[in-house]
Amino acid sequence: MGQTAVLSAIFVLVGMMFLVPAITGKALAIIKATATGTCGPEGQTHPCEFAFYNKHLYSGKWDLLPTDSGTSVSWETSGNPPPGDEKGWVQYNVGANPKVAANVRLDFDNPAEGSNKCDVVPSSAGTCHAGIGYIATFTYTLRVNK
Repeated sequence: MGQTAVLSAIFVLVGMMFLVPAITGKALAIIKATATGTCGPEGQTHPCEFAFYNKHLYSGKWDLLPTDSGTSVSWETSGNPPPGDEKGWVQYNVGANPKVAANVRLDFDNPAEGSNKCDVVPSSAGTCHAGIGYIATFTYTLRVNK
């Protein structure tokens, strides 16, 4: 009988090692964001080059800082404290030559209650899609003539 109690306790502890993080992960609001773009005039388009400019969080915390540069950039945030809101923006210079490129701000909002929202500023630079739920994928697709 004693061995059964010990084995039961071991199974409970091992189970909690896997179960508690899974439950906590579902309780956290999480944003996984990516941005890509097409640059250049019609007929001469190519993938945009992104160069990090600035970032700001009104609420939440950075889990993965915004990518510094490249043709595809990303970042991740989570609610802090859980299941808190995540709201902020990331700003990039976007174009064939990031030194003379367009400056674009990518806004995101993943509230604990209500709908997720995103925006591209200026709006003429592209579109965004805010995923549904606490754990959401935000996708930004830019179109810059530079």
